[in-house]
Amino acid sequence: MLFASKHWPYLTLTETLTYAAGLYDVSDSKEKTAIVVNDIIEKMGLNGCAETRWSRLSGGQQRRLSIAVALLKEPTVLFLDEPTSGLDAAAASNIMQEIDRVAKDEKLVIVCTIHQPSTKVYNGFDQVMILSRGREAFMG
Repeated sequence: MLFASKHWPYLTLTETLTYAAGLYDVSDSKEKTAIVVNDIIEKMGLNGCAETRWSRLSGGQQRRLSIAVALLKEPTVLFLDEPTSGLDAAAASNIMQEIDRVAKDEKLVIVCTIHQPSTKVYNGFDQVMILSRGREAFMG
């Protein structure tokens, strides 16, 4: 999943996840879908904005919603393109901590591309590959 996804601005967070669950054929009943959606909302710490329209969510909440939509498919690997783009330093650090927590809780491999991460974001990675002019400059 590319991270810079835009969602339906007129749907609430819960409606977005429910609609995506239907598109992904997540379960065979509305009741099971509701349970899955509520579980993901809780996992992502989005309870307080579950009935908020996408257009009214903060940048960090929008990113967590994008991850929540991806989690509906129960992936083993997530590719996130610039998950901190457009966020201030504090929000970028918070979203990266959330991504780290989700990776550990869900036993996921998450691969991120990030340009010019802050020291706090950089220090949160388990593995880092730095590219220079399209070639590996550092791996570790």
